[in-house]
Amino acid sequence: MKSDWSGEIEILGDVQTQGSKKAFSNKKTGRPIMVEANPKLKSWRSEVQAAMSQVAPETPLTGAVGVTMTI
Repeated sequence: MKSDWSGEIEILGDVQTQGSKKAFSNKKTGRPIMVEANPKLKSWRSEVQAAMSQVAPETPLTGAVGVTMTI
């Protein structure tokens, strides 16, 4: 079933690349912890998520989803 829903957001500022990950050992457990190498990525992702939540459809989309980005 094709959906007629569409949404548009605008995020101002510089796009943040994911880049590499860094791994650290947890001192208490000894298990590795993976973190993003770009410290600005977390806040940029939060901005995108907040903007998308403003235009999200009321019911979840099913099937294939197309995304167009202009950077």
